[in-house]
Amino acid sequence: MIINLQDFPKIRKEKLQGKTVVATSGYFDPIHPGHISCILESQKFGDVMVVIIDGDTRAINKKGKPFIPATDRAEIVDAIKGVDYVVIHEDPNATNCAEAIGIIRPDVFAKGGDRNDKDRNDPNSGLKVEADLIESYGGRIEYGVGKDKVWSSSNYLQEWVDFVNSKES
Repeated sequence: MIINLQDFPKIRKEKLQGKTVVATSGYFDPIHPGHISCILESQKFGDVMVVIIDGDTRAINKKGKPFIPATDRAEIVDAIKGVDYVVIHEDPNATNCAEAIGIIRPDVFAKGGDRNDKDRNDPNSGLKVEADLIESYGGRIEYGVGKDKVWSSSNYLQEWVDFVNSKES
């Protein structure tokens, strides 16, 4: 179910008492098998699966333009078996999803197969802010969830651009 991020605390209070909430996040732009494996494997850590989609303004800040609009990415992720809630995190100034984590307050936050605890020290990853927040309320992070990173949304897109450009020559 795709919901407004601000509605999650009420849902948690009214419907999710006593359940372990797991969350993961990403642009999923475009979504690929590595993303799917992270989402599916994340489910084993709890009872309720929440996926945070980085919004269009965040995609613009990262790469200039989203390939797929956030609402469409949310529809795709919502169709994945076992995903209970999808929220779009739309903060043009954010460099991480700490704001969404603070609202959702997952018991477990899953980071993909390309992430590990060492990334916490990388000032460009945003993981330190997220990890400190999660640990401040007693949650935990699971690193390296899903398949190893062999896919890249950016690489898919660049290969397509190269292909299109080669046809124009």
